[in-house]
Amino acid sequence: MACPCAARVVVTLAVVALAVTAVPVDSSLPRQQGFAQIPLIHTSAHSRLARRQSNVSYAGLGDAYDITYNVLVQVGPVRMPVVLDTGSSDLWVISDACLSDACVAAVGDTWPPYPMDNLSEETVPVHLEYGDSSARTTADGPGGTSTIGIAGLSLENQFFAAINDTDIRLADTGSTGILGLGFPLSSIVLADYFKKLRLASAKRDLRHSAVSHTTLSARDPAADLLATAGPFITRAILQNQFPEPMISVTLQRDSIDPGGNAGMLTLGGLPPTVQSDSLTWADVRLYSRTEWELPDSLPETHYPLAWEIMIDNVYLDGQKLPQTNITNSSLGISALLDTGYSWISGPADVVDIAKRRILAPGSASDQVIPSTYDCQPHSLAFEIGGKLFTVDPRDLVSQNSETEASNATICSLNLAARRSPDTDHGFLYSWKLGAPFLRSVLSAYYYGDLVNPSQDRPRIGLLSTVPTDANEAMIDAIALAESSGGNFPLLSEDAPTATYSSLAIAANGVPLAPSIHPTTSVHQRPPNDAVRIRTSRSALVSVACLCAFWTL
Repeated sequence: MACPCAARVVVTLAVVALAVTAVPVDSSLPRQQGFAQIPLIHTSAHSRLARRQSNVSYAGLGDAYDITYNVLVQVGPVRMPVVLDTGSSDLWVISDACLSDACVAAVGDTWPPYPMDNLSEETVPVHLEYGDSSARTTADGPGGTSTIGIAGLSLENQFFAAINDTDIRLADTGSTGILGLGFPLSSIVLADYFKKLRLASAKRDLRHSAVSHTTLSARDPAADLLATAGPFITRAILQNQFPEPMISVTLQRDSIDPGGNAGMLTLGGLPPTVQSDSLTWADVRLYSRTEWELPDSLPETHYPLAWEIMIDNVYLDGQKLPQTNITNSSLGISALLDTGYSWISGPADVVDIAKRRILAPGSASDQVIPSTYDCQPHSLAFEIGGKLFTVDPRDLVSQNSETEASNATICSLNLAARRSPDTDHGFLYSWKLGAPFLRSVLSAYYYGDLVNPSQDRPRIGLLSTVPTDANEAMIDAIALAESSGGNFPLLSEDAPTATYSSLAIAANGVPLAPSIHPTTSVHQRPPNDAVRIRTSRSALVSVACLCAFWTL
């Protein structure tokens, strides 16, 4: 999901004396010790939230029809699946005080809501907004603290929002909340908590002397704000819970041709079979005081707000697309990497050209183009850090099932136009690369030094996982679907997960998804026994396996 719209409020960090001493990525060191790895694999109704082996934690995640991916989080006394979201920064879950239709539909006997009587240190009300003015959703509720656990890592007194009203349709995602993995300056929960502390500090000072400002002071109890009230991941980093200030993600495919990467979230580094020098690294965009409303008291002048990196060029079927005329060229072309977003979206003029070349080749610019085409493979690629990252053709499309059920030759593109960047103290990215792109890579998110980013700049690492025979695999998937009732597979996996003994490893070291055998917790559309799962893998597969053993 995109960063919450209200995230322009930022937090003063000038006196936080808890700068991160980042550990450089050293591919020569053993990568197993201290890591928490969470395979996104196929679900069964009963398993433990996490299993520790040699200091590595595993937990299962769900995949709702390749639209959203979720992870199980222990929130106080209850276990709740929440959307894994690099596009926002806050953790929030549905509480038992929420009686809206969206809340009632999302919770039940399997996933009970968070009990409000368990909420500690309740703070000011939190208001979260997602999307833009054309499609905005909200979530409201009090902020507070509880013990939060993810993959065996547990933090006490973690701030989050217990939602008592929302119109976000979480039931469609198999989730009961959202886990934001973004930066602290985009955290609404943190900003609201800071405002409360700032107000309390001002009232205390007024009893003794006049106050000319309301920023944090060295004697203020909020001096360690990030380490006490920041988002879960960044707080864990500041408390030295990770060997490196980094997480990495791979997402599996559950539609068109299920398989691909083994979905995995790694806390503290890369999967043990992947070397850091095999990734292409790009610096995260830093925002200045003129671009964002940063407090003057911050120790530096530029800070990261989102997982946003620069894009060199965009290619379709090997041909470079023209640069957009909509975005101010001085801003450059950048993209947000967003695991909580189910599309790829970009500047309207560039997206229109790409769609015309696929959906209506040779059409005039003023001609209305169709919304579907014949599903044949096309190559959309983004040049980042001088290297091309292609979207797997099986991830670029969806079956247009609403109007063309039982017809695997009618597809729509997972590509959409988005509004121009907000140059008035807003986010500056032109592209949003969601799940279709992220299923085609291993993505690593290196937070760097959260207080003094110039000392260790945040960056994103990418490793392509698209096989050399991806086009042929798409053609085979079309033929298989046509011979099996006319529908592509479309699966939904509940969290938590079932058991594996091992994972196959691709030649680049990325773990591969196991063969899919639907059970009562893997939902398939349509319910047709003739829809088979293509299990042959690409030329990237090697005979090695990741020793990631599961036991129930």
